[in-house]
Amino acid sequence: MRDTVRPASLKEKPLIKNLLQPYLHELSEYGNIKPNRLGEYEYRYLDCYWKEKGRYPYLIFHGRKVAGFVLVRKAGDCYHMAEFFILRPYRRSGLGRWAASQVSRKHKGKWRIEFFNANIPAEKFWKIVASDNADDEVKQRKSGKTRIYLEFWTKDAG
Repeated sequence: MRDTVRPASLKEKPLIKNLLQPYLHELSEYGNIKPNRLGEYEYRYLDCYWKEKGRYPYLIFHGRKVAGFVLVRKAGDCYHMAEFFILRPYRRSGLGRWAASQVSRKHKGKWRIEFFNANIPAEKFWKIVASDNADDEVKQRKSGKTRIYLEFWTKDAG
């Protein structure tokens, strides 16, 4: 089966909205993320990915089946891996690592990847992805009391 990462069209926004539910549910274990009174998790920036410059929505596929999504945004001179999610059946297969690398290669330059410091699986995953794609060193810093971020330049980016 062929894995692909491609930009998500406006017609596919409902698909990403659906995928945000299990993603945000998982993140609620680490941060102050709560569902609304209808039991749904809200993501207020979703529409921005089809309206604002510097925002890039992607879908990840394993064959013809959706396997996850990526939301990238550019702020100043830096790309941010705003949201990244792989559905459970496709985890630990290498798909996530491959997809994250594909996206970082599409946007060469400075990257910042932030995650909750209590999310040990995310920390391990992102350290591997950053070292795979970094031109030089990967810098790790704290962001407030609950978050960590990694900064690096992609290979051949300057």
